[in-house]
Amino acid sequence: MDALLFLSRDESYGFPLVEAMFVGLPIVCPDLPYARILCGEQAIYFDPNHVASLKRAIKTLKLRLHAGWWPDWSKQLAVIPASWDEVADDMLRVVLAAQRYPDKDAI
Repeated sequence: MDALLFLSRDESYGFPLVEAMFVGLPIVCPDLPYARILCGEQAIYFDPNHVASLKRAIKTLKLRLHAGWWPDWSKQLAVIPASWDEVADDMLRVVLAAQRYPDKDAI
């Protein structure tokens, strides 16, 4: 596989994007807030409402790959938990903090 072509317009998180980053694949995805937040400037974006934009993004991917480009996802991966245990610990911290400070303005 040379890249992940991700076509979803509606995502709450985008696990396939994270998985592609973990294995180091280039990503072509819609230029939408969830994707920008996850992928930063390393992804190749397209307007999900215009086929011509998708064609340009795929052409950009092809040109970059032929030139030897490969994405560096280290910055994006640095802020993503490495395991479900970390996610569970973070969620537990949030719940415990909410119990200690029921008035959210007090936090």
